[in-house]
Amino acid sequence: MTTFKQFLENENKNIKTEIIDDIKVIGDDKFIAKTKEALSSLNNSKTFNQIKQFIGIIEQSERSGMVFWNKPPKYQVGKSTYEANSLWYASTIAHDTYHSALFRQGNNTNGKDAEIKCLKIQRKVLQEINAPEYMIKYIDEHIVNPTYQDKNYKDRNW
Repeated sequence: MTTFKQFLENENKNIKTEIIDDIKVIGDDKFIAKTKEALSSLNNSKTFNQIKQFIGIIEQSERSGMVFWNKPPKYQVGKSTYEANSLWYASTIAHDTYHSALFRQGNNTNGKDAEIKCLKIQRKVLQEINAPEYMIKYIDEHIVNPTYQDKNYKDRNW
């Protein structure tokens, strides 16, 4: 498996670290700028502010997923996620932060039930940050029977 450092070296990128809203952000300049924009949007979310303590690092990566057992918890973000609309990216930060919150509270973090809980948080955050209706409808379509979480982490393209 490729390490984060190897990934960035292969991509010929410069790793930088910046603290944004008490969260360590690790990646290239473009990633840091996109993450700053997404986190700025989350300032308008009461829901995210209630769970913000459950994320400590956001790191540019090959694919997206939450390393909730890490201390501090780390959200690894793939290119298709951080290059999406900043409001969508913001909502994914909230979604994966809630996986971390579930873990810290001793609840199941994986599987369909956990995914539904995280999608509900993501939907609520999208509403709070005044995201377009099509994003909320997209969540509504997946909340009924999410299956994407069953995809092997190495096979993810987001």
